Amino acid sequence: MIENKEEKKEKDNINKLNQKDIIKNEENEKQNKQNEIIEPKNNDNANSSNDKQTDQSPNNKKEEIKKENEITKDRIEKLQNKYKEQNVNNDTTMSKKQNDTTLKDKENETAQNKNNNEKIDKEKEKGKGKGIIFNMKQNIIAQKNNQKEEKEEKENQRDITFDKESCKKIASSLPKRTEVNYSTLKNKMKENTIKLNDKEKSFVLFLWVCNNISYDVDSYFAGKNVDCTPEGVYKNGQSVCSGYSRLFKDIADFLNLEVQCVSCYAKGVSYKVGQKMTSTNHEYNVIKLNNKWYPIDSTWGSGSVEGKEYVKSFNEFYFLADPELLIKTHFPADDKWQLTKKKYSLEEFLRWPNIKSTFYNFGFEKYFPDEGIIELKNKNSQKFIVYGNNMNQKGAACKICLLEGNTYVQQSNSNINIKFRFMEIMKEEILII
Repeated sequence: MIENKEEKKEKDNINKLNQKDIIKNEENEKQNKQNEIIEPKNNDNANSSNDKQTDQSPNNKKEEIKKENEITKDRIEKLQNKYKEQNVNNDTTMSKKQNDTTLKDKENETAQNKNNNEKIDKEKEKGKGKGIIFNMKQNIIAQKNNQKEEKEEKENQRDITFDKESCKKIASSLPKRTEVNYSTLKNKMKENTIKLNDKEKSFVLFLWVCNNISYDVDSYFAGKNVDCTPEGVYKNGQSVCSGYSRLFKDIADFLNLEVQCVSCYAKGVSYKVGQKMTSTNHEYNVIKLNNKWYPIDSTWGSGSVEGKEYVKSFNEFYFLADPELLIKTHFPADDKWQLTKKKYSLEEFLRWPNIKSTFYNFGFEKYFPDEGIIELKNKNSQKFIVYGNNMNQKGAACKICLLEGNTYVQQSNSNINIKFRFMEIMKEEILII
């Protein structure tokens, strides 16, 4: 507790007074001793009168000093009691203020919760009798809190300098698979990328593999065994996912890059929404850059399978793919390779819609609902909403397919609502490709 100036001054005066009293007492004691020693030799009457005077004088002084000391003690005790009362009053005031602040915080929190609950009740009331309706604003607000962190995470993925155009020129200058043997190709790639950083080296490798190796659709649909050794993949010029992954890792090791192969459950060409998976069916890579791991899938980056035909089409989305997006189609058998902020279960993965890279390439970011299969209680419409920046309306209309029923697009500024109107269907699958 801070003392005011007057109280401090008064305390200092008391201390000074005590010191003066002590000095006076010491001087009086010395004087008394001297008086006792000095005794006049002549005149007994004078001696007796002097003795009386000397006896009275010290006694009077002692009495005065005693009274002064008692007065001083009283003043000190009064001051001490005064300070104690002030401290108690101040502590009581502070405690009261703290309690008042805590009560106000609790009241504000209760009022806020009440307000939020009222809004939710209103939204529920609006949705009664209209099927399952997902309100765009309400759902987006719930997920907007993490947008800043997600952007920072994406920036961290590009924390190494990256000259993409130079990498493309180097990749295109490397010999084709049919022009040199496997060992020569690796030496050429090492020689041409010696001045590049690890990220640039991995991008050159990703470009070369995607552009020179094709997916063996015939063997895949026929269930035939395929040579997945790096040498066999290079020689044949085609393979399945394991061949792509192992070829990429073998050359990466030669370039002194830290790369691993990851086995996963993937929503590939034969996957249907709601399908159960009992074993892994895909393989891709992860690479360590700047002490962080990032996914790379050269199989899906090289093209896609449409029907039973392989279409060669380079897709950069799968180079250092965002783990939060890739998890929608690639679920690692080992949880540590999820690389996401939150760990998901296989059951959650199987319930999600089948979201492919095209969805994100068209600028979409969020979607509602987040279930792959939706059950309706009546024949009313089901609203399906996507949200993102710089979205392409044509892409939204063409790339979102429904197995049955009609679909139309409604655009409002940068937000596009894709609405599905069901006829006699009580259960429907939503498939995003």
